[in-house]
Amino acid sequence: MTPALYRVRSGDGEWVQVDVNASTVADGSMLVVVRPGGDLVVVDRLLEAISEGRPFEEQADIVMRFGRWRHPDEGYAIHYRDDDGERAVLSAGVPAELLEPGAYGGLAPWEQAELAGAEVVVDPLPAPCASGPFVGCLASPVPDPDHEAGASIVIWTGADGPTTSGHRYALANMTRCLDLILQQRAQVRRLERAAQVDALTGLASRARFLEVLESSGPGAAVLYVDLDGFKAVNDAYGHAVGDATLVA
Repeated sequence: MTPALYRVRSGDGEWVQVDVNASTVADGSMLVVVRPGGDLVVVDRLLEAISEGRPFEEQADIVMRFGRWRHPDEGYAIHYRDDDGERAVLSAGVPAELLEPGAYGGLAPWEQAELAGAEVVVDPLPAPCASGPFVGCLASPVPDPDHEAGASIVIWTGADGPTTSGHRYALANMTRCLDLILQQRAQVRRLERAAQVDALTGLASRARFLEVLESSGPGAAVLYVDLDGFKAVNDAYGHAVGDATLVA
């Protein structure tokens, strides 16, 4: 049976999404697994968050659920750049000291991954970090169209859970989904900028100008500059020259 997403109604009337999978066992019967979590449920929730334009941080938290629903006792973090271009991090189950770059006696795993542009495995963790609940970690870089340094995902592994290799499937899903929401964020920013900034001059667009004027309160004044003869420049030399004249 191909895994599928279903909606079922609980006894209190609430609709719940479930991930359903099944396979045939040795005696010929069918083993059916029904989960209220699972990748299909997480994907559906992520697409819903994207389509509704929810905050980036909320979308990134859903991305971490690809690992958390399988292994809730492991540690997860997403390193990214916020709206101001400053480094930010979302994490789950990770002690604060392991999120400090200086805790690793050199470049932190996420810094190594972003610098190398490739997955990095740290197993075992260096002595200062190994005294906590985790024994190793793996980090994967994710490109960010808005920031050259990019973003990254880190998963810390415990002694009683899967090895770093055992997390690669979840890490691959998380990487694809983080890439998706970073591209979506960049596209939204480009559209917002196009609506607010004139592409030719780099000045505020008419719509943005009117927004600022409306919010400025009483006492605002507008100075209009009439470019006498400007049409003649376009007519005689073409719009490309006219545009260059306007920019200058």
